[in-house]
Amino acid sequence: MGNSIHKIDEGLFICGVAALSDFNRLRRLGIKCVLNAARSDLYAGLAGGGAALQDLPNHFEVKIIGADDNEECNLSVHFQVIADFIEAGRKKGGVVVHCAAGISRASTSCIAYQLIKERWDLEAAFTRIHTVRHIVCPNAGFWRQLCDLQASLIAQGIVSRKLPAGWTPPQQPENSEERHMGGRAPETTSEVLKELDWQAGKVASFVTHFLTARLDPVDGLGPEVLISQVRQISVPGVSWEKLSCVDKSVVMRVGIVPTLNSLTLESILRALPGVQNVMVES
Repeated sequence: MGNSIHKIDEGLFICGVAALSDFNRLRRLGIKCVLNAARSDLYAGLAGGGAALQDLPNHFEVKIIGADDNEECNLSVHFQVIADFIEAGRKKGGVVVHCAAGISRASTSCIAYQLIKERWDLEAAFTRIHTVRHIVCPNAGFWRQLCDLQASLIAQGIVSRKLPAGWTPPQQPENSEERHMGGRAPETTSEVLKELDWQAGKVASFVTHFLTARLDPVDGLGPEVLISQVRQISVPGVSWEKLSCVDKSVVMRVGIVPTLNSLTLESILRALPGVQNVMVES
């Protein structure tokens, strides 16, 4: 698995850093761009195509994200940049996404791209990768961020698509064998998804900025009742930081994740029961 490059779709590949060791193989696959979801020091000491991998930028267009593989790392602040780079790389011929082992950071990056640019839902995006590379598994913090990304897209009115009936993965490049620990069969995609959701449920959303909002309740509903109702509602990617009554309205300070903005928050608040008017300001 260490030297395997797996094909997710036309012009989109995923691997670990060791698989970059043959520059000619990358060229044969049509790869022009490399997204390193980890740090540049991964390239130190590894040989590739007769040269050190530190020479990779002289042969390919390389984008380094610099993320650490831990639950506290907020990779979501880079989701849009990641999606834009992968989209551009595919148009140039092909892009490979990697981290140290091609398990967590790389898979998270590929999933974010699929949600943002291709409009796959989270389950479909993960399935498209896990089916061809069974070792992929975003850490709980990254999966929490992907769940919040999907919720943010839904709040923006974006309709995601599911895998069509009869979907089959693309044919894989040579030397893309699957190896499993102890010879055991890999967990099914549904089993992994269930575990990811359970683990992410224990991780708080990665709130990065705050907005102030003013809500006017519908006629006959007091602001105190509206506050009580809002506090009972859990919205992915949104944290109710402070709610107070001002005249007949509710003023709140709201924490949101990087993939949300004031317009999206306004649409979320308008959908809350008992809300008549909404005003959001940064």
